Amino acid sequence: MLAKLNHPNIVAYKAAWLEATEERKKKVEITDISSEETSVEYEKSRTEDSLEVVFESSENNGGENALGSREQFHAAVNESSESDESSTYGANCSKNICKYQSNSKYQFHMNVEAVRQSAVLFIQMQLCHKTLRQWLDVRNQEMMTLPDQNEIMAIFKQIVLGVEYIHSQGIVHHDIKPSNIFVSHDLRIVQVGDFGLACCLLAHPQSSLSVVATHHTGQLGTKLYAAPEQLRGACHAKSDVYSLGIVLFELIQPFTTSMERSKVIAQLRGGHIPTDLIANYNNVATVISQAVTSLKKRPTSSELLAILTETQNEKNDLVVEEQNETIKALRRESMAKDEEIVALKRQLEELKKRLDKNNTEISPL
Repeated sequence: MLAKLNHPNIVAYKAAWLEATEERKKKVEITDISSEETSVEYEKSRTEDSLEVVFESSENNGGENALGSREQFHAAVNESSESDESSTYGANCSKNICKYQSNSKYQFHMNVEAVRQSAVLFIQMQLCHKTLRQWLDVRNQEMMTLPDQNEIMAIFKQIVLGVEYIHSQGIVHHDIKPSNIFVSHDLRIVQVGDFGLACCLLAHPQSSLSVVATHHTGQLGTKLYAAPEQLRGACHAKSDVYSLGIVLFELIQPFTTSMERSKVIAQLRGGHIPTDLIANYNNVATVISQAVTSLKKRPTSSELLAILTETQNEKNDLVVEEQNETIKALRRESMAKDEEIVALKRQLEELKKRLDKNNTEISPL
């Protein structure tokens, strides 16, 4: 699924491979000779790989761990041995961890070690500079003015382009959030990554552009960003659009603390958009409200991209109109100055004529 994705706004996955591991389990059976009842008292498992974590005891006997080594516990118990009255179970164990005393006689049996084969999947992905979450955290700490709308919308449009592409490939991301979006240092490259919760959609037989919602049986994504229907287990492409609305809100609305962010986003999920956001960024607030609405009213990623393009075109038209008005005003001002210059030249010529006439009249006979 990931190998076929090829888009400038999607993190590239280069290679994948499996590495085999082994998990070994041993059981010790304790039989009460007097009652002939058998119960399993201890089960040990170990993984034959380099990822094993060994926890040390708080008490060391002669500088050794509580279990000494992974096999020391079994070395202390014979495959068939009997324990007399008041005997101690597990002599090599720390006394505060596994000490057992009994007034009955017990017989210990070590079962044959069972091996379970498994494997770990490794995926090599494109090297990315940082996540959008990291960039937002730094920006929120250092920012002294309101966010630049042009910069924010340029970032967001790249994210939407990536999501629109994976939807066209029949894939729903299901975990769109700033920590799963990667950016370059100069913000010119924005890519969607981490497809750990992604699922495939069923294509509708009557249209290659529409998809059928399915039931998602795995993890449901990050609660703060997940759409309501996603949290109920539905798998729908519009769920990613809902998450995109939350991401855009975070891009345009700076937060000083994580608690403030969680609180305000929770209010947004309830339908409340901050009034200052509407006042300062009305067009952006409109896009957010369209993205976080109900599933039926929510646009698809393609429709959202069209909305962004239309909004950008309207903004460009407005900019062009403002520029034209400025040019017209400058032309009027220039014409007025030209007329003023012409009038001043006429006055200057008249003054010269008068001066010449006066000079002629006062010249000596």
